[in-house]
Amino acid sequence: MMLFSPTASRIATIGVRVYSPRALTCPQALSRSRSTVRRQFATRSPRPRSVFEQYFRNIATLNPTRLTPLDYVDISGQSRPTINDRDVLHRFPHVIAADGRTKPLSYAAIKRQMPELPLQAKLAYSFEGYNLHRFPADTHGFLYYHPAASPLAVAGEIRFRIMPDASTTDLLSGRDLLLPTGRPWGIQLCDVASRGFYRPLREILLRDQLVTPAILADSARLSVSPKGHMRRIYSLDEPFYVGFYKNRLYYVVGADGAERTFQSASWFADGRARSQLSPAVVPFARLQSVFKPYTGAAMCRFERSTLLGRRSERILLLRVVEIVEPAEAVCPEYDGYVPMPKAGELCHVGSHPWHCVLDRGATS
Repeated sequence: MMLFSPTASRIATIGVRVYSPRALTCPQALSRSRSTVRRQFATRSPRPRSVFEQYFRNIATLNPTRLTPLDYVDISGQSRPTINDRDVLHRFPHVIAADGRTKPLSYAAIKRQMPELPLQAKLAYSFEGYNLHRFPADTHGFLYYHPAASPLAVAGEIRFRIMPDASTTDLLSGRDLLLPTGRPWGIQLCDVASRGFYRPLREILLRDQLVTPAILADSARLSVSPKGHMRRIYSLDEPFYVGFYKNRLYYVVGADGAERTFQSASWFADGRARSQLSPAVVPFARLQSVFKPYTGAAMCRFERSTLLGRRSERILLLRVVEIVEPAEAVCPEYDGYVPMPKAGELCHVGSHPWHCVLDRGATS
């Protein structure tokens, strides 16, 4: 006598159908189940599809003045959508046959035949820690190159312009895709130049003559962002997003191309020993290596101090430009040793403003 077990049920899975206990113990029922599965698969006759139908999100340009309806893509709700270079796809405008059945040309087949060809670029919206967020609904429009606003050519980025439909290619009638922080979504040129899965975008930028090989080489020498946990800033006047409760790396690229690294671990932080905190606050302080008493976020920017340090050292401060998410104390009994962040005021470390001595490159 055959006994039913959960393991046998899992092994007996075919397609989307799982055999029931009765099917496993009754030969007639098992035969009928197999016949049903064969009929379902027999009705699925493959339709020949071109490589353009298989890789439907494909673009030919990133130049805003050369966009056509064919460059319109929809990445709504996608976590890692792929974008294909149409110029590469044009080299494979056919389908292949295998085992007497017509199939579309696969990505693996292209890589086997011509592994040097860049075909697919992978996009990502934003990270929260190590969690990848999906692109918002109604994210359809055009990818385009946004040149550098600063004198540094390496400060350019690829942005996404949301448009109502494919017939309108005038980007002035659309709006840029925004991140949860409120700033425009974009792929910085240094990441495009450094990461392998952006190679198709590099080829398109060079083909459109939007950048030169020398600019890409300079961009590739900059530090690569690890999973979006680092933000690169190309001007002290450029506002950037700061979470009061989070730690992040910020790279400021100077006019000479040199990078300075800033760690936000000490920003808006209370550096007192736990023995100096009230008993109600200590449990919250134990959750962090450096206690940050407030949640919320703001747009901030660096500014030079009008006061010079010892030996005429240049001093850099950090000012809150705009509150994006209201600041709230993580513990209602917090004594306010670190002032609550407010628009227009300086960032504090403990009871004194955060500052950096530029000439030494050290922060305090």
